[in-house]
Amino acid sequence: MKELFKLVCATTALLGVGLVSAETSDASVSTETDTSVEEDVILSLVGADFEFTRLRGKNNWGKVLQSNYPGANFYLGGRFFEYFGLIVGYDVTTRRAGSHTFQAGETFFGVAAAPGSTLTERVRAESWYLDLMGYIPFCNSFDLIGTIGYGAMWAKVSQTITGPFAVPALTRSTRYAGGLRAGVGLQFMMTKVLGIRGMVNWKQTSEIRLVPKGGSFFSSSMAKPFRDAYSFRLGLFLAF
Repeated sequence: MKELFKLVCATTALLGVGLVSAETSDASVSTETDTSVEEDVILSLVGADFEFTRLRGKNNWGKVLQSNYPGANFYLGGRFFEYFGLIVGYDVTTRRAGSHTFQAGETFFGVAAAPGSTLTERVRAESWYLDLMGYIPFCNSFDLIGTIGYGAMWAKVSQTITGPFAVPALTRSTRYAGGLRAGVGLQFMMTKVLGIRGMVNWKQTSEIRLVPKGGSFFSSSMAKPFRDAYSFRLGLFLAF
């Protein structure tokens, strides 16, 4: 909860600056109500989103890993003319824990688990990315958005086992993994400089690999714990 509070505070601060800038700009420039993007304009963009990510575990990891991760997304870039743009961004989830208590006869990646043992995994995922943006303007001040890009992704995973065969807490990081990204969304320019957007994104998080401690995993399928992720974003941005 502390991490989520910090992310919300950072996002709110950025958006607060945007609101002040928007009001100042509108007051000093003009009183026009048309906020559509002109064809020959090159705009700088900076924004922040609240992000809700659906990141499920693959194979037997699905028994243990949490699936829902609130977080935040921050980005900056440019919109070139009316139909294209390019942004660089960073997104991060809060750290969330999932757990599973094993029953008699249950296995974990083909290995018999001790009955009564509880495996707990705490996960936080992050990525830096570069996205090519496409815009289709319609009505007044609305744009349909399509994105395709590439990201460097990683996660921090903390593991504990309690019960008959309890072991000390173990922290595993992951290798940086490159993966594709894509998204669609809708945005609306509320003023000449302040807009709001919502997006649905897909990320190739299935390429993230855990780094084992002191050797290799007893099953190669353990190395990639995640399925591809889907996320919903909602936030504000400045265009100037």
